[in-house]
Formats: sequence, C-alpha cells, structure tokens
Amino acid sequence: MFASDTNAFVDERFKTPGELRQYVQYQLEYAWYSNRRGGCDWFFLKDGRPAGVLHLYDLSHDETAGRHRRCTIGFATSAPFRRQGLTREATAHLLTHLFDVFGMEQVWSYTRRENTAAIGLLESLRFENRDTLFGGEEKELVYRYFVISRDRHVGR
Repeated sequence: MFASDTNAFVDERFKTPGELRQYVQYQLEYAWYSNRRGGCDWFFLKDGRPAGVLHLYDLSHDETAGRHRRCTIGFATSAPFRRQGLTREATAHLLTHLFDVFGMEQVWSYTRRENTAAIGLLESLRFENRDTLFGGEEKELVYRYFVISRDRHVGR
C-alpha cells in the first residue's frame, strides 16, 4: 500500500515489507496487551482496496491524572486515495466510537509542522492546537499537537 509512496509524512516502516512485518508483530505482541501503551491499527478500504490506516495508541489502564480517559490517534492514506475525504470520514467514525463506546474524554493527535494536509484534516474535525503545552516557541517545535474533547466533538 505504501511501498512506492514518496510522501515524507508516511512512516518509513510502512514502505518496506520487512519493517512493516516488524511493526505488525510489535502491534500484535506488545501494544495490543500493554497496560500503559496499548494500541491498535485499522485499515480502511475503498472499493475493496486498502486506502489507509488509522492508528490508536496510548490506551492505558492507569487511572492517574485521567490517563485511562484519553488516547492518541494517527492516520496515513495511500497516495491514490488522498484528498477524497476518506481519511476524514474514517477518523470521524473512530472519534465517535472512542467517545461513545470507549468512554474517552480527550483524543490527542500530533503531526509534523509542515504536514499541512494532516493539520487541515485535524482542524476540520475541530481539534484544537495545544502546542503551548509542550513548551518552547512554536517555531522551535517539530510537531504540532492537537486535542479534541468529548464535549467539543459532540457539539459539532
């Protein structure tokens, strides 16, 4: 799905079969069962073809500071399916599921500062910029950090 993708924002591990196998193995053996850093990935399809992947991670059973009520998401879209609204639709469904079924209070996401497509997608879903929580001036940060609360999502 990403083997020949030249997009700098697609995780390099997804571009080579060996590294992708290692990533999948890690997800199956560690992340799925981790008490503090659990996670799961889902592929979304278009006309039966893999169009992209949604990442859900930082799932925690740790109740300190409400950590069990927040998680982090990410996404990657295969080149032929970009700019069609598929990732936005898939992410919107994931958010609804996270708030309504998993009982999350906050969902976090981050992306490289120059990834304007991802930033636009997050902003279109009503995520708020939270760069200030990570210190430093904005120009010093490599990533942009975003969060959406249950109330903000429901108030769409």
